[in-house]
Amino acid sequence: MSHSLQLSLLAALGLAAVAAQAQTSLPPVDISATRALPLELQPTRVDVSRVCPGYGEVLREWLLLPEVSAPVDYLVRFKLDEGQVSDVGFRHTPMEVRPAIRRAMRQVSCSDDGQAQQQFAFILRVLPERGDEVQQARVLTPSATQLAALSRVD
Repeated sequence: MSHSLQLSLLAALGLAAVAAQAQTSLPPVDISATRALPLELQPTRVDVSRVCPGYGEVLREWLLLPEVSAPVDYLVRFKLDEGQVSDVGFRHTPMEVRPAIRRAMRQVSCSDDGQAQQQFAFILRVLPERGDEVQQARVLTPSATQLAALSRVD
């Protein structure tokens, strides 16, 4: 083999080694894709007033519930998608009061917080009439313990 051919081969091998080293010295890039959890597996949000300000007042204004003799707590769940309330559901709520709560929830204005299809829950506490006071309904933000207790199957 001629001397110039040997030099050419060595130069080519040297360039190939430099190129290979340059390729392996690049920092690794991690790419991962996550799929959103199905709605039924997403955690229930209890910060209803953040996306539906004034929902308590709307419910007090629109709700006509049967009289109770002692305070009663109803768990109300709903889905929010692009600011629209849908799929209002209940736990520990008599069948006869559910339509009234659904009608009242249709009056609630919510904003889109940029997260699609979120589940929310709150406790609706109905208080008995006292003397000449009209029956009151209050909305409460459940703690994780209350939410778990009220969410259990009856």
